[in-house]
Amino acid sequence: MPKPVNQRCQQCALLSASDARQKACWDSRLCHKRRSFYRHKLALAQTNQVNEPVPVLDVPLPDTVYAILYRYLIEGNILHAIAAELYRGDQLIAKTRPIHCGALTDRVLRMYLQSVLETFTHHSGTSIALFREMVDLPLSRHPCPVADCHLNPTQRLEELL
Repeated sequence: MPKPVNQRCQQCALLSASDARQKACWDSRLCHKRRSFYRHKLALAQTNQVNEPVPVLDVPLPDTVYAILYRYLIEGNILHAIAAELYRGDQLIAKTRPIHCGALTDRVLRMYLQSVLETFTHHSGTSIALFREMVDLPLSRHPCPVADCHLNPTQRLEELL
């Protein structure tokens, strides 16, 4: 922790050298160095207090196009359904219909996701090679997005009525 500022030495730094030597507290071993320190410290503080307005520049963000994959998971991280969205900046410009993944093999699922990326590339005119994010949504907290799914709460209500 730094030493506290000695107010007496700081005031003495503002005096001329001859006036400072006339003070009762003058110590020829220490005072020259301390006066120099406090003079420079005061000068630095004054230059830092200059309140020149700093310009604030608005730099436009480039239009980034990206895709997000939503994965709906059953307990135990079992993939139940997927959906994808295409964004330009922060605006949603396209999305896919959610599909169930129960009958899809890994190979077919990879081919489908590649097809989604190619469709998004064609739609946006920008090459999209990968999904920027994969968002995992557990079905215990989020309903299945496929309308006729047996895990969808609205479907369960219709079956009960």
